Amino acid sequence: RMMGYGPDLHRIWVGTSDGLYLIEEMKINPISGFEGLDITSISLSKESNLFIGSRNSGLYILNMQGEIVQLTTDTSPSIASNQVNSVLTRGNSDIWIATNSGLTFYYPTTNTATNYQYDFNNVFGLSDHEVRHLYLDKSEEIWMTTPLGGINFFHESDNQFDYYGQKTSTAQSDELMDYNVLSIHTDKPNNELWIGSRAGLSNYSEDKDLFTHYPFQIDGKHINNQILSIVKGDNGIFWLGTEKGLFTWN
Repeated sequence: RMMGYGPDLHRIWVGTSDGLYLIEEMKINPISGFEGLDITSISLSKESNLFIGSRNSGLYILNMQGEIVQLTTDTSPSIASNQVNSVLTRGNSDIWIATNSGLTFYYPTTNTATNYQYDFNNVFGLSDHEVRHLYLDKSEEIWMTTPLGGINFFHESDNQFDYYGQKTSTAQSDELMDYNVLSIHTDKPNNELWIGSRAGLSNYSEDKDLFTHYPFQIDGKHINNQILSIVKGDNGIFWLGTEKGLFTWN
């Protein structure tokens, strides 16, 4: 389901719905302590610590010595929910954890955590109860997708969130084409985001703070098709993984 690469491509960590595995020297080795665990995400820190998100059991940390630490809603520090959707490590070793009940910012050096959760009365907070996926831009700043609240951007200077959502049915340049964002590709060299939704593909220019929208079409006809993943090749062609199959676009 999810892969996290080691210091070189000869060591590949693989998370599945039935545990954790390490592929090394063409051999698949199950990792003790993770049997039967439904793994949703993997992220490897620069210190080679592995952060493992699970469906109902919180976050696991596997260090180089083989020691396992588990963080849940009941541990100290605690995380926002035991349903972990996405885990992201930054170059400064901070860990971001997206869950069904908000966002957790974990500091491994001090073993402390800060939880951010949806608050209807806070216009500078998260726009949805659930945070689906996390992404880094070229400045190592955090973008996150939600199922019902568009995109959030975290301002670390004041611990506040920006919100990018759908305001109208006509998709203007200052809004998303669909509030249900399913995927993001960060185009760091061009300082852009490519955003996949049910309605199509959108480009967001961080420099201009503007969206350009490309409704999904087949044979010239606009159709609803969930864009679940986005990869941009070196030749500039996009590969789009959708509910209706794999497509290329340029």
